[in-house]
Amino acid sequence: MWRRRRFQSVVALMAVLLLAAQAAPAAGLFASSGDGKPEGPTEVLADRLVNHASEKYAQFTGAVKATQGNFSITTDELRVYYEGELFTPQGGSPETQITRIVAIGRVHVDSEQYSADADRLEYTPATDILVLTGDSAKVTSGQSFISGAKITLNRRDGKAVAEGGPAARVKALLHPEDKSKEPEKEKGK
Repeated sequence: MWRRRRFQSVVALMAVLLLAAQAAPAAGLFASSGDGKPEGPTEVLADRLVNHASEKYAQFTGAVKATQGNFSITTDELRVYYEGELFTPQGGSPETQITRIVAIGRVHVDSEQYSADADRLEYTPATDILVLTGDSAKVTSGQSFISGAKITLNRRDGKAVAEGGPAARVKALLHPEDKSKEPEKEKGK
């Protein structure tokens, strides 16, 4: 009985994560592709999943990899905070919304626009803001990068703010675009 209920809770959690990823704009696990719509279903792989129903979060641990479209997070631990109920005995569809995602330990993010590394990541779907923290938080795009103790990325407007800390100052390495190739492209049109 206990195992069956636990299995049902795990199945319900995965269904809720997939449904929530397709619900309202910016409500997906990793939010939008820029047009306010999620990039599809979310897959989370981990060694263990524990649903903390009374605290309203699901905790994935052990070599966690969460992927949605072209966006992925790998980390030691991933906590998905939610509102609503994950399991309804009547079989109705629960009204569940993901409110916050926290990745802890060896966080690595990959997307089409950038990659990032940090000790901790907090993501708020309602605002589409990622906050990376740690002694060596770093966001890389092409050959350019910014690093600092805290980096805030607003995925809606592309704004990034880096802050230094006691262990390190903000560092940026910016590579200018190669302007000589653009006219050649235009001439060929």
